[in-house]
Parts: sequence; structure tokens; C-alpha cells
Amino acid sequence: MGAFYILGIVNKFEAKFTNPLDQVHWEQYINERLDLEQYTATLTDFTVKGKLKEGIFKENIKDFYKKLVEITEDDNIATYFEDS
Repeated sequence: MGAFYILGIVNKFEAKFTNPLDQVHWEQYINERLDLEQYTATLTDFTVKGKLKEGIFKENIKDFYKKLVEITEDDNIATYFEDS
């Protein structure tokens, strides 16, 4: 028995809700899962769409791999970053 996780980078997203929410509540709800400051987002009463801002991936990929190595305690993961 073990714990399994999926970890990845969200390039774009779309969230729909069955009831209208104001912008403050949408941002609060989405920020529990994603950092909206990293995205260009459009909000409507029932939908939020976001796309990762230009340069965010490139600026943060090294830190992502570093954290992944810490989480998994597997230094071999660093090889993927160095080779790619």
C-alpha cells in the first residue's frame, strides 16, 4: 500500500461553477489550487479561464525540479532537468 500523487504544471485551465460568484470569491476559490498571479485569467459569472503568463515556466522550472527532488528524495530526477 502506498500514496500516489500526480504533480505537474498547469499551462492553462478552465473552471466552471453552477452558481454565479463574484470576482473576489472566484479568486479565493481558485487560489486554493493555483496561484492566479501566475496566469492571465478572464472571469465571468460562471467560468474562469487562465493561461500561464509568458516566461513563468522558464523562470520557475529549475525550482520545480528542485522541489520534486526534495519531495521524492530521488536525486536521479535532477538528471531529467539537466539533460533537458
